[in-house]
Amino acid sequence: MEVESISLPAKVSIPEQAFGKEQWEAYIGDVGEEPPLPKDIVQILKSPCPIWKGKTVVQTHSLMLIPATVNGKPLTLKSLGEFVKSPKQGNATKYGFFSPAVLQEHGDTSKEKSYWVLIPNDVLPESRGKNLDVQIDLVDKLGNDTGVEYELSTALEVAVLNLLTYVKTGKRLYGQDPLTYARCQEKTNGYPVSVGGFASGGLNVYHNYFDNDNNGVAARRKF
Repeated sequence: MEVESISLPAKVSIPEQAFGKEQWEAYIGDVGEEPPLPKDIVQILKSPCPIWKGKTVVQTHSLMLIPATVNGKPLTLKSLGEFVKSPKQGNATKYGFFSPAVLQEHGDTSKEKSYWVLIPNDVLPESRGKNLDVQIDLVDKLGNDTGVEYELSTALEVAVLNLLTYVKTGKRLYGQDPLTYARCQEKTNGYPVSVGGFASGGLNVYHNYFDNDNNGVAARRKF
């Protein structure tokens, strides 16, 4: 009896700009199975950036794998801070100020499954100095205008973006010039958790209510 051959779908290649399983294992440790990316990920990266006109998405965003575990240990804000103190190669770094209240409430929060995020390398320009409700509306408007699902980033996603970019390249994204913090999905004592102010002393994580030009939001796409 002749057995009919089954054609399996081609595996989507991981773009060279991505910080995926290969990069995690080169710099930090084993992250287990890597989830698939959309078939059109290369086209997405080459498409015009909806935030910074005249540039492409790959020029303004980073494609980062957020693993559920690293070396069999849940990835959390707390464990990430330990991993980047002594990477296998690259630049060691750390947290500077980490609010004790945020650490207690969110420091051990982990993800059930690994996933990808496409996250901007800076906060939305129009979001600086606005209150949280207006900032969230800006993220929603970005999604409505582009027809894709942009959401407010989580603290872990922003920390992964900043700390692992530094480990790999020595570049600080949400840094001091200009002073930049991204308000995130999480709240502590009723105030949004903010991540940024990355300097030689480390990356800062705290909660605040200040609607000043230092505080914006990062809108991410999740795959």
